[in-house]
Amino acid sequence: MNIPIIVLIIVFILIAVRQIGNVKLKIWQIMLGGAISVILTDNISFEKAIKTPKIALEPEN
Repeated sequence: MNIPIIVLIIVFILIAVRQIGNVKLKIWQIMLGGAISVILTDNISFEKAIKTPKIALEPEN
């Protein structure tokens, strides 16, 4: 298994059990941690991570 898949599984598990125990994590904290770990392990470059897709903001007629 490669690191992004492992990180994805960990993120899903943490989101599922985030209210259990003394530590209360918010979803954005868990997802940010996963994103940072994938960037720090150089599986996704920082440049690719900050690129945003072109999304049409106006509805089509």
